[in-house]
Amino acid sequence: VNIGGINIPMSQFASRLELIDKENTVVLYCTSGIRSSHAAKILLQNGFSKVFNLKNGIVQLTIP
Repeated sequence: VNIGGINIPMSQFASRLELIDKENTVVLYCTSGIRSSHAAKILLQNGFSKVFNLKNGIVQLTIP
């Protein structure tokens, strides 16, 4: 599911941080929230400050 923004596979995430503007608010999401939580930690370690992770992932937003 893509709700907009930039899609960066986790396998490429650490090497593609230049695609993300440090001045913007960043909302990360994946299916379950595990990979996006890891990605959020990478951003915070690299000087990003406005970082949010969608807890429990995109499945939380899925309407039955």
